[in-house]
Amino acid sequence: MRPVFAFGTLMLALLAGADPARAADYPERAVKVVVPFPAGGFIDAVARIATQRLSVGLGQPVIVENRAGAGGRIGEEYVANANPDGYTLLIDIVTRPTLMHAVNNAEPETIDILRSFVPIGAIGSSPTVLDVSPALGVKDFASFVRKIKSEPGTHSYASAGLGTPSYIVSAQLVREFGFNVVHTPYRGGAPALQDVAAGVMSWMVDTPSTSLGLVQAGKVVPLFIVYPVRVKALPDVPTLAELGYPSFKDEIMTIYLLAPAGTPTAAAARLSTAVIGLQGDAAVRSRLEKIAIEPAPVGDLAATRAQVSGQIAAWDRAVKQAQAAQ
Repeated sequence: MRPVFAFGTLMLALLAGADPARAADYPERAVKVVVPFPAGGFIDAVARIATQRLSVGLGQPVIVENRAGAGGRIGEEYVANANPDGYTLLIDIVTRPTLMHAVNNAEPETIDILRSFVPIGAIGSSPTVLDVSPALGVKDFASFVRKIKSEPGTHSYASAGLGTPSYIVSAQLVREFGFNVVHTPYRGGAPALQDVAAGVMSWMVDTPSTSLGLVQAGKVVPLFIVYPVRVKALPDVPTLAELGYPSFKDEIMTIYLLAPAGTPTAAAARLSTAVIGLQGDAAVRSRLEKIAIEPAPVGDLAATRAQVSGQIAAWDRAVKQAQAAQ
C-alpha cells in the first residue's frame, strides 16, 4: 500500500502545481484589467495609473481594456463570467448596482458585487463636490442655500444621470433643505458641468476629478465636498460635515480591483499584495491626488471585503433617502 500512497500523493502535488492560478509563480503572463466605462473618464484615469504600478508588483504586463455600456454593467458581466484564473480583472466602483437599482423602471440587476466578485483591494477614493454656476453670485454654502430657498421653482440642477452618485447626493440635498428646484439628468458629468459653467444649470454634484479643470479656470465654484476630511486637490473647500451637516459623510466612491468569484486564493492573495504595494507607493499617491483621488483604505482580502460591504450599505441608505425626496 505504501507505494500506491506515495504515487497518489505525488500525482496530487503535480496536479496542484499544474494550475497556474494556484502556483507560486502566478502570474505567468499578462493580466487584463477591464474598465466598464469609456476611456477618458475618472475611473479609466485611475485604472491607467494603477495598472502601471501593478505591472511592477506582479512582474507581468497589466493591460487596460475598456468595455463600456449599460452604465457599467456590460464590463462587469464580462468579468463576472470570465475564467476565474486571475488573468481577467475589473476596476470599478462597487456601488453601481445599488445606484442603478434606484432608477425608475431600471432593468433587473444581474450583478451582486459580493457574490459575483472577490474584492482584491481599494485603489483610491473620490469625494463628491457641489459645483455652482458663477452666475448665481454665491461664494459659500450658506449664501447658496439662502438664494435657492428664496427663489423657489426658478433653479434647475444637473446630474450625470439617474442612478448616478451625482443624482443621489443631489436628491439628498433637495430633501434635507426643502429646495423647490427642477432636476435635469444628463448623459454624463462632462456635458452637465459645461451647462453649469454656462449658467444654463444652477448647480450639480459630481466628482472633483471631473470638475477640477473648470474649478481651476474659475468657470464653476465648489462650495463643499462630501468626504471625512478636506482633499489635497481642493484644500480651501470645506467638507459638508465642517459646515454642520455630519449626516453627509458616507457618500464617497471607492474604486476597487475585483476578480471573478472562484478565483483561487493564491492568485487573489498575490493580487492583494500587489495592490497593497500600490497603496504604499508615494509616486502613485501623488499622481492620484492630482486628479482628486484620495488614498484608499489599506487591507487584506478579508478587510477589503468588509470595506466593500460597508460601502454598499452606506449607498443603499443614501438611495433610500434620495427616493424619499422624489
